[in-house]
Amino acid sequence: MTAVPAGAIISGKINRIIRQFELAGATSAKNAKTAEELNIRKGFLFQRLVSQHVLIGVSQNRYFLNQANFINYRANRRKRILIFL
Repeated sequence: MTAVPAGAIISGKINRIIRQFELAGATSAKNAKTAEELNIRKGFLFQRLVSQHVLIGVSQNRYFLNQANFINYRANRRKRILIFL
């Protein structure tokens, strides 16, 4: 059995969060959802996406996915990985 790098696990969890928002259509303030509605835990990775403005909070603990910021976030993450390697 091979070990899975921690980065791959984190990346998978981030992608799951993003996919939940996309599937729910929560890509604008009008369609914002709570983490509970999407069955997402508001843990460290969720908070990281909020602090990076990938997920934007609106009233009543509702969030939506800012797709342009996610594209930038993903590109920067890939650059850091390449630099690290």
